[in-house]
Amino acid sequence: MKTAVFNFSKPSVTGTIASNRIAHFLANTIHAPLIWDEKIADTKWDILFLINGSFQFCKVLPEISQAIEKAGRVVWVQNDYNIIPPKPISNAESAFRKAFVNRTMRKQHPMIFWSTVRANADEYINWNSLTYNPVRPAELTALRKNAKRDLFYYGAFRANRLALFDRYFKDCPVDLTISSSSKEFERYGVLVQPTITRNHFYAELASHGLGLYIEDKKSSIEFHSPANRFYEMLSAGLPMVFQPEAVQMMEVAGYDIREYVVREPSQLKAMMRNREAIAASQRAAWHTHYPSKLRNAVNAAYRRLTK
Repeated sequence: MKTAVFNFSKPSVTGTIASNRIAHFLANTIHAPLIWDEKIADTKWDILFLINGSFQFCKVLPEISQAIEKAGRVVWVQNDYNIIPPKPISNAESAFRKAFVNRTMRKQHPMIFWSTVRANADEYINWNSLTYNPVRPAELTALRKNAKRDLFYYGAFRANRLALFDRYFKDCPVDLTISSSSKEFERYGVLVQPTITRNHFYAELASHGLGLYIEDKKSSIEFHSPANRFYEMLSAGLPMVFQPEAVQMMEVAGYDIREYVVREPSQLKAMMRNREAIAASQRAAWHTHYPSKLRNAVNAAYRRLTK
């Protein structure tokens, strides 16, 4: 059976984009070629995996469109509900979007979803757990010894999180550090640090006091995998505090976070005093071999697909 994994751009092993890591992991796990160029059109694939990404900027859309139309089965690998795949029925004009419509019109197999979003998933796969890469105990001890006493948040400035940013960042009772490519966070009177490079990523996380876990409203009312930042902060031994709205869906994922919920910013001082005990408790409760479990889940899903 001929299988390929296609990424919409050349994937960097050391890059920060999640789709790059997923592409390499999936290809290595199922022993399939990872392709990102025009070679994707050279073969009629029995199974063609598409890693969700910014396909608008893909340089080989004509070639991947051909491959999609010829493929036996097409699997959309999704780790972000914000990246919406082309629809099976539409008035599409581009060759890429039209390829999915043509498959529908010819009554080919509908697209299959391997997704972190359970409502979308033919196979629910927790791709976000791939970011779990625990810092070695000796290194972690040294990093935590010199850790700041600050609340740390990193990532994009999302407008739909503005109310949460206001809740925790306005008049924050502890030192606040934000790492982001967006200057929008400067409204909170904080010097915004550059995005963390991947080669120093986990060490940088471990050097802070508390990590803040917040999520989009949609993630609080429908089940998605816990965000990458959950597994990243757990890897770094950075004690996490959570918004109360995250309790329900984190519990569905198997994590009881109630002890670490911050309803009012005033609670942050007590959390900061107990940060090392919080970190130890979270490691003890939540550490496991996530990449191995993910590999097993992917192999099982692939076996079902190839029956």
